[in-house]
Amino acid sequence: MPTALVPVSHKLTVTERAERARTALAVTRGGFEDAMYIALAQREMWPEELRAKPPEEGKRTAGMIVMQAVELGVSALQAFSYITVIKGKPFLMARMVDALINSRVQGGYIQIIERSALKCTGVAVRPGRPKTTITITIEDAKRAKWTERNPNYQTNPAAMLAARVKTTLGWMVFADVLAGMDAYDEQSGDVMVIAEVEVVPSGQIREEAAPEEPQEGEFRDVPDDAPEEAPAPQEPPRAATVDDESFLAEVGAVLDAIKGGWGEVRVAMDLPGKTPKELKAALLEWRAEQSEGSDPVALVRDAVLARRAASE
Repeated sequence: MPTALVPVSHKLTVTERAERARTALAVTRGGFEDAMYIALAQREMWPEELRAKPPEEGKRTAGMIVMQAVELGVSALQAFSYITVIKGKPFLMARMVDALINSRVQGGYIQIIERSALKCTGVAVRPGRPKTTITITIEDAKRAKWTERNPNYQTNPAAMLAARVKTTLGWMVFADVLAGMDAYDEQSGDVMVIAEVEVVPSGQIREEAAPEEPQEGEFRDVPDDAPEEAPAPQEPPRAATVDDESFLAEVGAVLDAIKGGWGEVRVAMDLPGKTPKELKAALLEWRAEQSEGSDPVALVRDAVLARRAASE
């Protein structure tokens, strides 16, 4: 059948630009002292065990968490939900693996497809890569001596195996997203290290070939007789809600705190709009695109600070 060629293009979203700006801020400011300063500004977000530490130890631990958050692309406001420190070493909270993957990889996810006290099977999907399926059994756990280290393998083996499957798939398929961090399950107290991926027998790992994805500037084949896609219906402008007004008020308060203005937001976020009303409408549209669990206010603040730092 004859085919036509349709170009495929990719463009950075405002969210991705903001993420890059935030990373640029961290690189520009850099250093442990700056990380501790940022952490102290977020002290109300610290978990109870961190607040209970002696002041100097708490400050240094919090600074370490903020520095590791930069590697994960997580804002300082969210850092203490994603990372903990055990005996001086930062660990990724196992419960946040899904959230991190979902927020950083469009179309990427990990799913448990079979779970029991004897074995657990999960699948990891990342667009453009092979779909990976693994199974971890209670026998694997015994052989690796996980059952000796943690009694929860005796009382709740299904949950323990499921946590292992998720983190192992995360390391195998989303290693860049997880920044190579070992993981900690706060509910069970299980410490999971990336080297333990080797525990899974090769016969329990299966990869399915991924369909070829056209790269930027390449073309994909589309049959000549394929029906034309109907144009997407145009949605009317969304009226501002109470939640929108609260968001704008929070952004305004942050700008006051850093002695900034809405003009800086427009430039730093590369938003359209010549009047304050148009700019705020564009900012609300950008906010609506953010993934659940993200912190749009922090992204706006960090983008503004990154632009300042870059221009100094």
